[in-house]
Amino acid sequence: MAGYIHRQYISSAAVISIAGGVEHAEAVKVVKRCFGGWKTGGGTQTHKPFEESPARRVKIETRDIEQTHMCLILGLSLFDPKRFTLDMLNVVLGSGMSSRLFSEVRDKLGLAYSVQSYVDHMKDTGSLVVYAGVDSAKAEQALEAIIRELLRFRDETISANELTKAKEMSKGHLVLRLEDSRYMAGWLGGQEIRAGRVLTIDEVSAMVDAVTPVDIQQLANHLIKPSSMRLAVVGPHRKSSVLRELVAG
Repeated sequence: MAGYIHRQYISSAAVISIAGGVEHAEAVKVVKRCFGGWKTGGGTQTHKPFEESPARRVKIETRDIEQTHMCLILGLSLFDPKRFTLDMLNVVLGSGMSSRLFSEVRDKLGLAYSVQSYVDHMKDTGSLVVYAGVDSAKAEQALEAIIRELLRFRDETISANELTKAKEMSKGHLVLRLEDSRYMAGWLGGQEIRAGRVLTIDEVSAMVDAVTPVDIQQLANHLIKPSSMRLAVVGPHRKSSVLRELVAG
C-alpha cells in the first residue's frame, strides 16, 4: 500500500482546484504553503488502460432480500466525440420523473419502485447505466421493458420537442449546479486532470445544442445491442436463465 501511494500519489499528477470568494494570489500563497514541500514519488503515474476481454456478460448474486436490484450497462469514453449525444439520450431515457423509463416502467407498468439511468465518462471507457429496484417476481418483466425502451432509440427517431426539453433540462441543471462552489471546483479540476482542457459553459451548451434526433438514432444503432449489454443483478434469484436470455438478444 505504501509503495502504491509513493508511485501514484505524486505532485506532478495532482490538480488543486479552488472555487469561492478567494483571490488568485491568495490561493496561490496558501497552496504553496500547504503543498510546497510535497515530494514527488518515483517515476510517472501510470494506470493500465482498459482492454475489453472475454467475460460473463451477466452476473447474478443471490441474496434473500425483498427487492431485486439490477444494473444494465453500456457506455462511451470521455474522449468519444459522441459523448454529448449519449448524454442527451440518457436525459430522455432515465433522468428525472418525466423520463421514458420513469413514465413507462414505473408509472404506466408499475414494474419498478425506482428506475433511472446515468452516464459516467472515463478516459478510456465509460458507462450508461440503467438502474432499477423491482419486485423480485417482476424482475424479468422489468428488464424486458427496460430493454424495449432502449431499443426504441434505434427503431424510432425522437421528436424535436422531446430533444429540446432534454437539452434545456441538461443545460439548466449544469448552470444551477455551478452556482455551488464545491461543484464548481469539481467541474474545473475534474476536466483539468482527466482531459487537460476545461470546457466553458458556453462550449458545453453549444455541443449539447448541436445534437440532433438523427445523431441519437445513429448512436443508438451503433451502441444499443443486446449482445453488447452487461447485466448485474442482486436479489433472491436461484435461476437466471430468463434474465440471461433477455440480454443475450
